[in-house]
Amino acid sequence: YQLNDDAQWQDWGGEINTLIGAQSITTLPNDYALTLLSGVSLIDFADLEFQLYVGYRLNSTGDLIYSPTPISIQIY
Repeated sequence: YQLNDDAQWQDWGGEINTLIGAQSITTLPNDYALTLLSGVSLIDFADLEFQLYVGYRLNSTGDLIYSPTPISIQIY
């Protein structure tokens, strides 16, 4: 899945060239907060594990910079 600019999760087919941005910003700050889930109960995700990759695309070159190792999130 990927987070779109309407803060909705949508299917992603796994192709790098089909990734979309969750938000467009001019300058990437040192710290950046992004809401991943809103208005849902975490109980709906109990006993699930998520693998989260974080990245950004440079407007000047189109290069994709991302975390090669996912962040593992488990909800108990």
